[in-house]
Amino acid sequence: MRFATWVLVVTWVLAGSAALSADGLEQGRLLLERATVGLFNESLSHSELRELLDGSLESFGDVQDACRRDYWRASAAYLYGFVEQGDGRPKQAERRFSESFELARSSLSCGEFSDGYRLLADSQAQLLMFNGALYAMQHGPEVREFAEKALELDPGNVKARLNLALYFKNAPSIAGGSEKKARQILHEIEGSAGLEPLDRFSVNVWLAISYAESRDASTARRYIERAREIFPGNTWLREILTEHSL
Repeated sequence: MRFATWVLVVTWVLAGSAALSADGLEQGRLLLERATVGLFNESLSHSELRELLDGSLESFGDVQDACRRDYWRASAAYLYGFVEQGDGRPKQAERRFSESFELARSSLSCGEFSDGYRLLADSQAQLLMFNGALYAMQHGPEVREFAEKALELDPGNVKARLNLALYFKNAPSIAGGSEKKARQILHEIEGSAGLEPLDRFSVNVWLAISYAESRDASTARRYIERAREIFPGNTWLREILTEHSL
């Protein structure tokens, strides 16, 4: 094979690989987005959600860049954990959140980036619920550390700010927990422009819970209604209304 022809063939092969990688990423993100909406709006069955997430993991597997591949597979595994939880499979849920944590950590091996640390905070926050008090004491502060590192790299990372708000809300006071600080951050996020639907939903839900716990029922109901406008099929909202007698 003449050199010029060989170069042309190699160029075509590389171009084909790049196209496959780009298509895999785009397809995986599309499937993950559909699964996210289907989960939080409760518009898809668990089997349909599994099919979408299995497809997204497979598509992300075609991404050539190892760190980008690991980040997106971590994102899919994280959502998969909630599907397993909703299906009453706690061991499988924990396994998915652990997988998400390890993949997110691996994605940072090529260099630090904000969403990598944000996803570490996300998955570690879920793992705290599965591993008892000793694990929470040892690893609970990591959620705040990961979220703060994410914000250090990108102060505009809304999801990391939400992580931080929930840390302050749920952590004991001895570990820096503060309902006042949590609500302050939630209100700051609420005023941010261009929030994604899931972020807007989460902020409204947690503000509703915060005000309900402070016995401000009218404000809590207002935030519940705002959340309902985003994902009208979500039954968690009805549970919050019942739990807090709103």
